[in-house]
Amino acid sequence: MFDLQRFSQTPLAPRTAHVAVPDLRPWFSPDDSPVWTVRGLTGDDIARANESADRTAKIRAAMEAMIQAGAARKEAFAAILGTGDDVPDDLVKRYEHLIAGSVSPPCDRELAIKRVPTEQQDFGTDRTGSGFGKSARLWADPGVRAALAMADLRGRFLFEIRPDLFPCGFLSDLEMNLWGRFFEEREQSRPK
Repeated sequence: MFDLQRFSQTPLAPRTAHVAVPDLRPWFSPDDSPVWTVRGLTGDDIARANESADRTAKIRAAMEAMIQAGAARKEAFAAILGTGDDVPDDLVKRYEHLIAGSVSPPCDRELAIKRVPTEQQDFGTDRTGSGFGKSARLWADPGVRAALAMADLRGRFLFEIRPDLFPCGFLSDLEMNLWGRFFEEREQSRPK
């Protein structure tokens, strides 16, 4: 039988994970490993992130009212706050998730704006387009290609069979990029 009283008296701490971020090595001190410590988000954290798009719309409206004559200043403020018209609502939520879930290093809005597009929305290249993004590195790994082939045969996703590489627990943009490469290569290798 479940002991509700004992459960109620037990202090619970959020789960944490240590995520290796080798791409950020240059910004860690030489004595530290490039590791980002994150914690599980609470229901409150998730609700706040989900409401962040509405908050962003309100900030945009306030900025419009405050800076009607200075369009250049408005754009600069929007870029700093990550609230410009070109910022998708889903990206605003990702900023909030990173801010709320970061334990070490602590993450503020400025860092989230700088980090989220490069980490979460990798489309196979780095910012210069040279092809060395996260998906390109994973694609170059024969183990990842073998996992893709096995997942394809079994009707599974990579996040299910390689949670060490895809700990998010859902079909991410990164995994979809790898599946695109996998099917494209398979199509090209078929005899015509």
